[in-house]
Amino acid sequence: MIENRLSLRGELKLSLNLLLRDKVKLLEVSAYELENFLRELSQKNPLCEGFYVKGNLERFEGDFFQNLAYEESFYQEFNRKIEESFTGLDLKVAKELFKRVEPSGFLKEGEIREVSKIFKLPLEEVERVRKRIMELEPYGVCSKDRMEFIKFQIEFLLKDEGLLRRFESCTLREEDKERIRKLRLNPIIPKPQTLYPLRADVVVEVDGENIYYYLYEENFHFRINEAYLRNLKGKKLKEFLREKLREVREVQTLLNLRREKLKGVVEKVIEVQREFFLYGKDLKPLLLSDLANELGVSLSSLSRLVSSKFVKTPFGTYRLRDFFVKGVCKELSQGELMELIRELIKEEDKEKPLSDERIAQILRGRGYKVSRRTVTKYRELLGIPPSPLRKKRV
Repeated sequence: MIENRLSLRGELKLSLNLLLRDKVKLLEVSAYELENFLRELSQKNPLCEGFYVKGNLERFEGDFFQNLAYEESFYQEFNRKIEESFTGLDLKVAKELFKRVEPSGFLKEGEIREVSKIFKLPLEEVERVRKRIMELEPYGVCSKDRMEFIKFQIEFLLKDEGLLRRFESCTLREEDKERIRKLRLNPIIPKPQTLYPLRADVVVEVDGENIYYYLYEENFHFRINEAYLRNLKGKKLKEFLREKLREVREVQTLLNLRREKLKGVVEKVIEVQREFFLYGKDLKPLLLSDLANELGVSLSSLSRLVSSKFVKTPFGTYRLRDFFVKGVCKELSQGELMELIRELIKEEDKEKPLSDERIAQILRGRGYKVSRRTVTKYRELLGIPPSPLRKKRV
């Protein structure tokens, strides 16, 4: 089962202006934050005819904070993004580069040369991998220095070639300086303490062999009053309200997209992790990248969607992201492999205990592509000594 660990109480507050400026953030916020956003929007946008939450809300409430899964560190999360974005030698180079970044997210030139020597690759090849890492969120990790990081943000995020030329030639205008002041100075910004909502985003309930799920945001209701716009006179006022109408329609479109994709994610998680929801068994392998292809969305969009979402289950409340686990091989999750190793060792002849190679052979005979080194790794995680130390002395 997933590990449970105590987390922190609290509330998250996001700026209405920030969410309206960067609407894609509506995909990543929790239902609790989304509720606050829609309440504020309905108060400030005259074309919103009120917002209310109606339905069976009790199932989403409870003391979740004793059951949240472990809080993943930034470095674990970014390593996973690297694993999802690179393969083969590029993956090894990317991991080595990221291992050498400073706490601020910068990577010194000397470290890049060192990685080039380790893998006996031309600097150009290492640079190619480094620049691909910079395109992963949070953008700019592995930048050589602050100058490169700012230029990267202008080119990759602002997409303003004129501003980039003026920045490089030191001929910035006053409005350019204002835009640059809003850019980040470091690729990695330490997060404040993570605070969680008081309600689950998704509830999964079991009745016999049947599994049902409910989304908290399906209880959200708000309407657009277009008649208000048609009945008004005055050109400037109408132009202002047309902008407000466009704004609220965009929000509504994004909410529908968010809900549709979130349902697709939850349904796939229930399908793959059915035994967990029914019996609390170990999770099956499930990759975000595979699901992104299946749903027809980008990996970055899906990653935003599953972040900051919590699922209440019969076995505790977990982050939605926790249900995505990398398998040891295609057929086995880490938990399943560890259980197989434990069972084989439990049933072995104590006078002739199984070597790691022999355990690997048995598992391969059952159709699992497992190497001796993999068996050794997970045997050690189980705290089981090697075969010579398990041998019963006669």
